[in-house]
Parts: sequence; structure tokens; C-alpha cells
Amino acid sequence: MFETIIHAKDFAQIIGKEGVRIFDCRFFLNDKSKGRTLYDESHIPGASYAHLDNDLSGEIISGTTGRHPLPSVDDFESWLRSRCVSNNDQIIVYDQHHGGIAARLWWMMNWVGHKNVAVLNGGWEEWTRLGLPVSSERVQGCSSNFKSHLISGMVAPLDTVEKYSQERNDNLTDARANMRYHGINEPIDPIAGHIPGADSKQFIDNLTADKLWKSKDEVGERFAGKEEAIMYCGSGVTACHNILAHKYAGLDMPKLYPGSWSEWITDPKHKVG
Repeated sequence: MFETIIHAKDFAQIIGKEGVRIFDCRFFLNDKSKGRTLYDESHIPGASYAHLDNDLSGEIISGTTGRHPLPSVDDFESWLRSRCVSNNDQIIVYDQHHGGIAARLWWMMNWVGHKNVAVLNGGWEEWTRLGLPVSSERVQGCSSNFKSHLISGMVAPLDTVEKYSQERNDNLTDARANMRYHGINEPIDPIAGHIPGADSKQFIDNLTADKLWKSKDEVGERFAGKEEAIMYCGSGVTACHNILAHKYAGLDMPKLYPGSWSEWITDPKHKVG
């Protein structure tokens, strides 16, 4: 079974086999319908579409939540059942290339106790570069009896994040682009900067210039020495890429602060670094 990263040629060997479920997670913040449009035009055969806002996020409460709060476990379980996912299935997820969106679904599957889930290395871009099969046929809806087994301890509560920030213990890590971390360029959220005490490890540096994963040793060196780490980003999405990086490199998985920067800045009492 595949639990972290799967290479395109290995993936091509298991497409169509019993118990393999595929999710296309392509999504673009500047055009939230583009991913679905691209899916309708062409996707990996057998893939269902997973929309970040509609399928992988819960209700946004203005002034309280971040931009992509987690859905309830019950809602996520119901969505998985509607997509025919069973507890023994091998799940493969992909996005446009870097895996920053696909990693959110990877993390959520682990959150509900499903370990057999992997992100496609290089995503759609690598798949099509290699000339592997594509399709425009939508997957027919059905239902399953998927049962969640929530894994406690994967989520960092806000009070723990506040404690880490005050202690500046070097275990709070920001996965956003360096320019956003330093407050030089903030294209999405109304306030620029970072959570005080956090260091910067932009998720894109887990990859080569071709947006393929670096070696396990190279990735492991980025995160070595982090104990009881908490990952955050803008809204709890690309931080999952750094969590995936830990598991890929054989390190302990850190916790996710799901609300991330977009939740942190809703409270005026929170300081900004």
C-alpha cells in the first residue's frame, strides 16, 4: 500500500484495479471554478473531483474561523461515502503539480484513520508530461459504508499555538511563501506577517524546480530536530504538505493548526510578527 508519495509510473500500474479510488484536487485561489472546469475537460481515468471549498472545508464563520476550516467528521464521512470510498481502499490524490492542495485531502484521510492514501508525485503536470492516459468521463455516483476512526492529537488547538508563540520554542512552522511570512507581499489575507515565534519553511522547498519531491534524506534534513512541531499556513491547506514531508522522510508527524494565519488574525489580541 502507498501511504505518502506515489510516482506516476507506479500509479499507472494500479489504475482500474479493485479498491483504488482517485481524487482530482486541482484548485486555484484566484479562480475557484477553474479546477472543476479543468477536471471536466480532462482528468486521470476513474478520478472524482474534490473541491477545496465545497468538499474539503467546513462553514466559514466571519471573524472566527480561517478561510478553510475543517468540516465536521460526520460531514467528511458522508462525503467519502458519497464518493464510494471504503475503509480498505487505496486512495490516490493529485492536484495541478505541487501537491499543496492534494496534501489537504491526504491529511484529512489520515485524520479519520485511513492510512492507505498517497499524493501523486508531480500531479497532473507530471502525469500528462509522461503521456499517461486521460479521460473526460465523470465517475458515476454511488455510496459506501465508510466508517471514520478519528485519530486524536493530529490537530493543534489554538491555546497550544498561543503557548508556543509566547515561548518562541522554535517548533511552530509557517509553510507559506517566504514573502508572505516576512509580510513583504500578502496577496490573500487582510493582515501581513506571521505568528510570532514561528519559523519559515515554505512547502514548495520540499520539491525540486520541476515540482517533484526531493529525496527523503533531503526533505528530512529540512525538518530534523523539530519535536512536538505544529504546522500552519494561510488557511490550513499547504501546511499539510509539510506534514506529509515529515511522514515521507520517516519523521514523526507534526500537528496541524487548521485555522492558521487567517484565523489567527481574526483576534485583535494576537500579536503579529
